Amino acid sequence: MIIKRPLTTLNYPFFFLSRVVNANSCEYIELEGYVNKAQLTEAITKALKIHPLLNCTLRRKIISYEWFEDTSRELPISIEFHDCSDFQQSKLNDQLLNNVWERAIDHFTERAVRFHVTKIVNGTIIQIVSSHLTSDAKSGFRLVFDIANCYSGINVRSSTNTDLIDVANRNSDKLFISNIPKKTRFFYAIKALSSICLDIIRPDIGLDSRKVARGKTKILKTELGKELLLDLKQYSRNRNLTLHSLFSLAMLRVREQYNHNFGVSEKIFRLLDLFSLRKFSNNNVDHLYDVMVIPFNTRLSPKWSDEKVLNYMVDHLKNLNSGAIMIELYRQKIYSIIGRLSPNYKFATNTLCKLVVKGNVILTNPGIIPYEIEYFGQHKVVDFYNYSQLFPPGRVMFIFNTFRDDLRMITLYDENALSSDEVSELLVEPILSYLKMLVKDDSFSYVKKDLKKSVA
Repeated sequence: MIIKRPLTTLNYPFFFLSRVVNANSCEYIELEGYVNKAQLTEAITKALKIHPLLNCTLRRKIISYEWFEDTSRELPISIEFHDCSDFQQSKLNDQLLNNVWERAIDHFTERAVRFHVTKIVNGTIIQIVSSHLTSDAKSGFRLVFDIANCYSGINVRSSTNTDLIDVANRNSDKLFISNIPKKTRFFYAIKALSSICLDIIRPDIGLDSRKVARGKTKILKTELGKELLLDLKQYSRNRNLTLHSLFSLAMLRVREQYNHNFGVSEKIFRLLDLFSLRKFSNNNVDHLYDVMVIPFNTRLSPKWSDEKVLNYMVDHLKNLNSGAIMIELYRQKIYSIIGRLSPNYKFATNTLCKLVVKGNVILTNPGIIPYEIEYFGQHKVVDFYNYSQLFPPGRVMFIFNTFRDDLRMITLYDENALSSDEVSELLVEPILSYLKMLVKDDSFSYVKKDLKKSVA
């Protein structure tokens, strides 16, 4: 049987970006001990059957694309095993990065996921390399959860739930727009068009960096710790703020100092982010494996006081949560139309990034990993996090997530634009210092009574 699924408005931004850069993302799981290769292969095979999109390849129509699944045949599963138990740490790090970005996933001929299993001293690292064209952070977390469950079930010879997770129609209009009144939809469309025009003429900037050709993406993982997380939570609760607003404030202040050091004049800071649409769906897509996030930007003035920045962030996120994020969905619809009609995807994507997006700093906060994954069979999970590619025009990306009450900051950076010392000394360490200073500042007492929990 042949099953076809449309490429959605949420897929298209990452499809076009994949024409410009390797769009691979990674789930990183470190385990104690060594996994059983045969059992892991069986667990992966079972888990992939749960998520239909991972059994598809991409096909072109006239000016659009669709996912194509032939249920009569099995797509090969790519699982590569590496023995790096005698590698020095620097060599191991290079190997792990090569696993992710040395080879882009070919969506037209292979599954949108592959697996690298690396043997290290006294442990195993599993990297699930997926494409951002098909997955977001929640999707990646869910796939890890399913593989761990299947592996544990095989290990103790018990059955596990492998029911299909799908919706009848993945079309973005059906999932997110069909229940919105027509007048509101029209308003969103006009607002989206006007915001694109405004973004073209606004002189916003991001982080000053060397204007050079894109280089390799490097990664720095920083443990912020349980104590700081508790302090940040207490601070934000007392003032009815969100952690995301605190991270954004810290980024603004650090970027302000960074640019000042390089003699860059003060301009509005355009900070790029991702926003989950899962809660807005007309269907239950909470565990669906697909892209359910949308890019958006936040504009912050370095001239604002801390109080004004946090005030703006609260109102901004509240406005997005109340439905204004759909304006961004219409923006992506406009971009996808432009991209599909363009004779050159790469040129169209680069032009939109340069003229409209502009910002080169991405800050996102997937938050707490939503699934309990303490063990992988009999193997204790030592560490678990994920990261995506640093998409253009980004030069640096900060991902905040929490695992076992430990707050971590994953920093991705373009090695041609920023050196490792610059990233560590001028960005990461100052952000950490600013957050520590902020939670110790008792003089700030901003309270916003009507704040609702945001999706960041």
